[in-house]
Amino acid sequence: MRRFLLFLLCALLGLLAVLLVNTLRLPNHQLAPVPAAPAVAVSPDSAVAHLAGALRFATVSRTLYSETDTLPFGQLQAYLRRTFPLVHQQLKLQKVNRYGLLYEWPGTDPTLKPLLLLAHQDVVPVLPGTDSQWTRPPFAGQQAGGYLYGRGALDDKLNVVGQLEAVEALLRAGFRPRRTVLLAFGHDEETQGRRGAAALAAVLQKQHPQLELVLDEGGLVKADGVAGLTRPVALVGVSEKGYLSLELSATGQGGHSSMPPALTSVGRVAAAVARLEAQPFPARLDGGVSGLLDYLASAVPFGKRLVFANQWLFGSLIKNSLAATPSGNAALRTTTAPTIFRGGDKDNVLPIGPQPPSTFACCPATRSARLFAA
Repeated sequence: MRRFLLFLLCALLGLLAVLLVNTLRLPNHQLAPVPAAPAVAVSPDSAVAHLAGALRFATVSRTLYSETDTLPFGQLQAYLRRTFPLVHQQLKLQKVNRYGLLYEWPGTDPTLKPLLLLAHQDVVPVLPGTDSQWTRPPFAGQQAGGYLYGRGALDDKLNVVGQLEAVEALLRAGFRPRRTVLLAFGHDEETQGRRGAAALAAVLQKQHPQLELVLDEGGLVKADGVAGLTRPVALVGVSEKGYLSLELSATGQGGHSSMPPALTSVGRVAAAVARLEAQPFPARLDGGVSGLLDYLASAVPFGKRLVFANQWLFGSLIKNSLAATPSGNAALRTTTAPTIFRGGDKDNVLPIGPQPPSTFACCPATRSARLFAA
């Protein structure tokens, strides 16, 4: 027994030594501060007003492009021409699939690879019947209490207008970049971007096959702390999730709801959804979360640093902690989410007959669903 206890003590001490060594050897990935760029004269009031104006165009992209109202896209682009005249006078503009925009700002050194900045003009629809739930109208571009309200204020007209605002100010100041700067604004990012980003990428591949940097919309700067940090943390996105839409349907016998069979078609689909939600995909740290923790580890308190530096031992603890929130859970695994459930149209009649196509969307990070029972 004494030998066993001595062995156990030695093993624990060895484990503690490994944990401490891993923690102390953890490199600091944080970048050293760089000198601030010279200030550019931009009027905050006018910049906000310019963005507010852009929010008033309902540039909604639909899953079926034929259902997209393209008139607001043309109106938005006319507004951009009026609002940023120097950009449209001095930069080369190509239109791709009519509404995709590619601006080129030539640099003074043609040997340098171009810089590409991305954004998108389109926004998601407003769910019918939810207008009264909005604090401010979704397409009014209203300011109140220090905030600007409207579809696209964050996703993603903020970047479209912000980039053009910056270029306009630099042109006004007589600035010329050393390397060529490209601005690419798609118009169907919210619906897979086939006519916008994909088409723009094909043009860029031919005209500028090598780029120095590509910068798209990304995460946020969390001011309320992350993982024990008390200062803001900038979350830089280095990957993007895909998705898969799956269709689930069931066809049953009709009849009156007062004499239903043991299992109805609605029950079959509901049971399938319940099974899918009860059996989530496994949680993994290797989809980007592990790297995030490595970068944060040097700046968190020692206890959490020890945990982050030894994910081989504390992986389950980290997963359980992150999975407790929807955002953390989505970072760990392919998620499953039923989104549309449709069946009969009368409360005392069992649904019968085939229904329209249904979708159960599933991603290497997100699954949503459209479900029908007939």
